[in-house]
Amino acid sequence: MGLKANSIQNLFRNDKVVLVFLWLMVTSINLTKAFHIDDTFHLESGEWIMQHWTTPLSGEINWDNNAEPMHTFNQPVLFFYCVAVVGSVFSFGEIPMHVLLSIFSFIALLFFLKIQRLIYPKSSLLAVALFALCPAFIVNQNVMTDVPLLAFMLGFIFYLFKAADGSARNYIYSGIFLALCLLTKYTVLPLLLVYAIVFVSRQHFKHLWSLFIPIGALALWSLWNLAEFDGVHILGREASSFSFKSLGSGLLSFAGCLTAVLPLYFILSSYFNKKVSWVLTICLLLGVVFTPIAFVLGWISHEISVGILNIGLTLLGLFLIISTLCIVWKTAKQDKLAFSFVGKPSGVMLMCFVGMALFVILFAPFMASRHVLLTIPFLLLFHIPMLEKASSTIRNVILGATVFLGLVLGISDWHYAQYYKDFAQQIPASTPSSKVWSVGHWGWQWYANKQGASMYNRDAHDVSVGDRLVKPQNISAQALHPSLILQATDSLYAPSSVWNFFSVQNAASMYSSRYKKPAWTFSIEPIDTIVVYKVDSIDLLRVEN
Repeated sequence: MGLKANSIQNLFRNDKVVLVFLWLMVTSINLTKAFHIDDTFHLESGEWIMQHWTTPLSGEINWDNNAEPMHTFNQPVLFFYCVAVVGSVFSFGEIPMHVLLSIFSFIALLFFLKIQRLIYPKSSLLAVALFALCPAFIVNQNVMTDVPLLAFMLGFIFYLFKAADGSARNYIYSGIFLALCLLTKYTVLPLLLVYAIVFVSRQHFKHLWSLFIPIGALALWSLWNLAEFDGVHILGREASSFSFKSLGSGLLSFAGCLTAVLPLYFILSSYFNKKVSWVLTICLLLGVVFTPIAFVLGWISHEISVGILNIGLTLLGLFLIISTLCIVWKTAKQDKLAFSFVGKPSGVMLMCFVGMALFVILFAPFMASRHVLLTIPFLLLFHIPMLEKASSTIRNVILGATVFLGLVLGISDWHYAQYYKDFAQQIPASTPSSKVWSVGHWGWQWYANKQGASMYNRDAHDVSVGDRLVKPQNISAQALHPSLILQATDSLYAPSSVWNFFSVQNAASMYSSRYKKPAWTFSIEPIDTIVVYKVDSIDLLRVEN
């Protein structure tokens, strides 16, 4: 038995075995997950591209009140082409699409491990496990751009680190991966500046031409845009207005979302002596355990439980960010604060972390776990030395908390997505012999349309008296035209489930959070109510008045 146990332990010290195990675990949770949140937009984009390969942004999608041209939305189309290829070869079903995502997940995990081995050759695999099993990585295994972007970004970082030896080939590879990033999502624009600064810091001017790989990719993409719709897609993005208030609220939102999906905060207790460390760890655990129990027993209201989560996660997030900056400061001081520091791994990671965080805080219309996900690799890499020095108790607590939250929030989000698929399949039975209009976006839009419901456009004026409108109450949806006089004829909902107690259903909080709206909460309420409306009459005078 002893030899067998030792052989299993040795097996799980093997990088390849652990990598494949973590990848299969993440994939298994999401393989059959219903389409969710922005999946529908990307799937409809893929369907359009499959029929119009040379004009990817000329289709129309209703993602607000009315169908609008795709070039008015934020994303470039590289990932949509991947969706179109898989859809045309296999199908637009959940399993083929999630297998596609799992390929990018594997690439992301592989490059994270390669980066770790490059910087810390003898470190344990704890950081890889924390990365793979954190809620931000597990929950965001949707048909969305963020995990592919993460995979390309880590590929860029890996080859940029390897290029420190002056290798032209590694600079070319890093440039190619950065180009793939920019053609997937513009969020990584700060990395273009990082790329340029690294060249100057390392004085590798003879390889500066590789900077034109990502710049050239954007230029060619923009020329394609001009040929297709007489505009440049990247220049058409609306920038958020800056204010110190928005900067402050954005920072608080980022900090709270960060620790909601990465329970690395237990490492903070390592800054203190053993006795204080134990006290802090126990207090954190008591807070995590006491709050849901007190909520279930009715000792505290839902609002108070949300307040406790919000304050606790935000403060811990701020401490974690400060901790990270302190680690970097110590490293920079060892280099005597020389400019050459920014060309080294710690300097590059600092620029990437700060650049990505500031871009999200300043320009993203809302905070989301998928935005924070792009900064998590850098946080983990910074903290690897502390994780290696931490006691086995602290390490086990961090891993246990990560696995627990990753699983419960991943399962909760799976049921959240499935809820709308299940009720969309009830549309024919709940609206017999009527013209049916689907109101609402996200996964509901995809499944309702597949059940024969027509997509409601607010200003199309093609709804008739006697038609039915089916609308979930707690998702992003079109505004109803004021001329419609509606009568609710049915309400559909399922009771709360134990799987949704750790809830991500507060207006899709894992996908849109902010200060005072944590990424997850506790809930004993139904996920949503789907209301069926009958159009009693249409009164155009209401519009004029």
